[in-house]
Amino acid sequence: MHTFFVRSDEHLSELKSAGWFDSPMQDSIGSGRFTASDVLSPLTHRRGGFMVEEGLKVLSEWFCDLLVLNGTVLLAAPGQYSAPLLQQSRDDEVGAIMFSPEYAGREVTELAARGLDVICPGYCGPAHCEIFETPGGLVFGEIALRSGGGDIPELITEMYGFDPQIAEAALVIGNDPGISATPLHRALAGIFLNPPPGIVQRIEGLEELRSFPGVLNVDVRLTVGEPTPGWFTDVPLAGHITYSVRNPDDMASEITAVRDLLRITASRPA
Repeated sequence: MHTFFVRSDEHLSELKSAGWFDSPMQDSIGSGRFTASDVLSPLTHRRGGFMVEEGLKVLSEWFCDLLVLNGTVLLAAPGQYSAPLLQQSRDDEVGAIMFSPEYAGREVTELAARGLDVICPGYCGPAHCEIFETPGGLVFGEIALRSGGGDIPELITEMYGFDPQIAEAALVIGNDPGISATPLHRALAGIFLNPPPGIVQRIEGLEELRSFPGVLNVDVRLTVGEPTPGWFTDVPLAGHITYSVRNPDDMASEITAVRDLLRITASRPA
């Protein structure tokens, strides 16, 4: 939210004229859950101002979710977004891929752990780290002392066989949650449901999808006769599929085949 590239002086003028700095964000969920903060307020209304930093040429964006007890990493769960978050479009069919640490390589998890140790030594709890792959190598981006958003908690549950929220609750009071760090899959994909805008007419292939090998969970938040729910920032609200990738080297074609099993027809409202 309120995060974008400014590519030149001319581009800055265009953004200002278009109201990017003076317009509030819209809470498309309509939940009112942001009313206690100013995150939806225009940038020009921020009490503390807003941050400007140098942009990087990002080839891909990784994440690593950590569960940490007194500075000791109990779990490092790495993954990669289908596209860098600021480059994702609503045509992307995958949000995140979670890899086993062996398949992803150790560099991502080691960089995340080192970053947390520098910023918050002795920490207890969850942490979500963003790491950018640039032409010059991996760059530590940021770390938040919280769990990852989107469907990352569900990917952790399926990858490691425990509920990360229960583990986080134990960690924040200094208890060892007794979790396993042994991955159960080589890679897991969180596949977006991205139906066309309009009124849902038909939902076909649901049972076939649920019984398809490797499909672990199907969450469909659509009702025939009701409008498709759209997106909130970079997260679709129609639902998602959790899928265990058989061959990570052929991941794209596998994901497309799974996604195509579910056929959603929508017509525009009159």
